[in-house]
Amino acid sequence: MAEVWVATDVDLDRKVAVKWLRTNLAADPVVAERFRREAQAMAAVENLHVACVYQVDEDNSVPYLAMELVDGQTLQQKLDGSGPLEVPEILHLGRQMAAGLAHELN
Repeated sequence: MAEVWVATDVDLDRKVAVKWLRTNLAADPVVAERFRREAQAMAAVENLHVACVYQVDEDNSVPYLAMELVDGQTLQQKLDGSGPLEVPEILHLGRQMAAGLAHELN
């Protein structure tokens, strides 16, 4: 649905993650609206386990959001590098994800 790039916020001199809706999907108003709702939901949450949203805008009719750049690796990269996770690590990651989701629901 989207691509995420690392960029520099030149005004604040900091690295950010920029999530762009794929160009072929940006023309679909339902998909574009879903992307905007995702940004609004993320922006409404202040939680350690949810990235902060700094800006939502569009460029040439393609929506994007700039957000906190979280250093690390994706779950897929972790699995590719070390194989299946042990139960304690799965539970630890699951608790972190649940904490972010639960905070959003409150």
